[in-house]
Amino acid sequence: MKNIILIFSLVGYLQGAMLESGTGVLSLKAGLVTVDDEKYSIAGVNVGYFLLDGLKIGLAYERWFEGEPGIDKLSIDANYYLPVSNRIRPYLGAFYAQNYASSEDIGSSYGFRGGVLFYTPQASIGLEWTHETYDKCSTGCERSYPMVVFGFSF
Repeated sequence: MKNIILIFSLVGYLQGAMLESGTGVLSLKAGLVTVDDEKYSIAGVNVGYFLLDGLKIGLAYERWFEGEPGIDKLSIDANYYLPVSNRIRPYLGAFYAQNYASSEDIGSSYGFRGGVLFYTPQASIGLEWTHETYDKCSTGCERSYPMVVFGFSF
């Protein structure tokens, strides 16, 4: 845990303006979640564009693996990064996703996320908490899970 705090502290001292209107961003995600006693690892990618300073829209793909069945998720999202600091930005977002298990449509989900982003002009790292609700389910229709997000601007 001390290493993570040290990394975030170092990133926090760098200059940054990555969240400006007209900037594109590529984000890589990783996380863990348990669904009905199945433990999944999550890996994903998001391509986004800042419509306005601090407001990003994006398209994402996630793969949930190590549990059975494997799950693929395609989503659209929007995040707003609150302008509280030049290097650290808390954010709030919402998303809608279509979910697949073994290439079979298993319904949609929607939710919200919140987190904090540490950034420089070219890169960022963030910690995120996601809450998701599924439209087709018999039990466990809501899930919350942590994510680590790495971003690169272009």
